[in-house]
Amino acid sequence: MANRATAAGGALAGDDLAQRMGSTRLTPPERFASVPAEVRFPSWLAGTWQVTNTAVGLQTPLGRRFVDPYILSVAQRDVGSKSTMEYQLRFIEDGDASSPMPVRQDRPFNSIEEEGALVASRGVVIERGDYKMDASYPHGRVLLELKDEQLDRVASAELPKGSPFNVRRVVRTQLELETVWAQWQDGSTNGNANAFFTSELMVQRVLLPLTTAPREAKRERVLDASYLEILTRFERSPADMAGTPPTRLRARNRVVQYLSLPGVSEPAAALEVEAAGRAVLLLDYDWDLRRLV
Repeated sequence: MANRATAAGGALAGDDLAQRMGSTRLTPPERFASVPAEVRFPSWLAGTWQVTNTAVGLQTPLGRRFVDPYILSVAQRDVGSKSTMEYQLRFIEDGDASSPMPVRQDRPFNSIEEEGALVASRGVVIERGDYKMDASYPHGRVLLELKDEQLDRVASAELPKGSPFNVRRVVRTQLELETVWAQWQDGSTNGNANAFFTSELMVQRVLLPLTTAPREAKRERVLDASYLEILTRFERSPADMAGTPPTRLRARNRVVQYLSLPGVSEPAAALEVEAAGRAVLLLDYDWDLRRLV
């Protein structure tokens, strides 16, 4: 498919994932080009990996005023200190071994590992996770049950005046990660046979837990919603091209934030209208992956 560009300031909307990884002027990928399935991976990614994730970059293409001040301050702190996280990722062979992409990720396991590492510093733990992929969620949807143990310790007492706990923080929440667009690409199409690229467009919702009220509308439970594109470039050493499973990989992970998504949300606030669908925040992470199994 040919690359395409939107009229919004020349922002890149094409489906060449290598170009998207290198661009700071992005709009969401066109959803009709999405593959109606889970992301697939090459055989050399199969296995369980120990990941060291290091925050290395932050960009605000439209200016800092488009980014939530709290998110921006945390990201600046993490990048400035080269903050690292440790967790595991698992990729499973589940198809024809002769297929060029016979591997999928163990989404429930990976989501609990990665999100658990992200929220641990805030005193939050993940109690359980559920994964679904069906006609309603053709690219998959993860639902995690979270408990804020830090807040739970003071929940039985009246919060003092000026408490640092935001009134919208609650002890138990759900984190929903719904993938609404997915694409992957062998790096050989761009002259880099050692690389593999993925992109997932995701709606991340923080939900109040279900109550006993019948037919409770999801929109009434949403505390917050974020619109993210997760881009990842995996790379193996040229020495591993001979067919021996690699024991170490490196990856660049880019989290792109949009204020709205076509077909998912309509721009409402002034900043959303002004952003015109363009990316407002780019966070870059370097991954060092060491094979465990």
